[in-house]
Amino acid sequence: MDLMAYEAERARLSDIDEQNALLWFRNVLETRAVTPRHSSLQAILAHYRALQGEKGGMPPRSAMRPAALKAHLPYIFWMEIQTEDLSKPECIRPVDLRFRVFGSQLAEMVGMEMTGRSLADAPFEKSRELAVLGIKVAAEMRDVIRVKGPFLVRDAMPMYLEALLMPFADDQGRPRFLLGEAHDVTH
Repeated sequence: MDLMAYEAERARLSDIDEQNALLWFRNVLETRAVTPRHSSLQAILAHYRALQGEKGGMPPRSAMRPAALKAHLPYIFWMEIQTEDLSKPECIRPVDLRFRVFGSQLAEMVGMEMTGRSLADAPFEKSRELAVLGIKVAAEMRDVIRVKGPFLVRDAMPMYLEALLMPFADDQGRPRFLLGEAHDVTH
């Protein structure tokens, strides 16, 4: 999808309900048989699948070991979903999503450090609602998703992003945390 088509679709979505927006958004993400193209995403997906084990499902938060992801750190974020009712992923709002870790290359891509900030503070207003929808889908499905498509950052040229969103469970088995890795694959 080119930038003009993306902007037209986004404008149209602002006039319809979120359920229809979610259906549209599923067209730009992969939820089954995720196959990233970027080699770093392939490696982190293999790591996540190993954490899932034979049973599948979300790995527990305790399985997250940053040292195992050393080569990925500049491109990853660790996010906490800070809402009381995790049984309804559709109710997640940007202010409920707090970055606990935000890689240096991601900070360079968006033009600011996001560690400790909520998604509501992010400088990508035009892409924020789609980012939230991707997070909602990952939380709802309780499995990794691949997001691909145009990503717009304030005062910057659009980039074409490929990212994985990988949910992790809290002590009660709810999707409380999210590991993400993103790469600008424009060129």
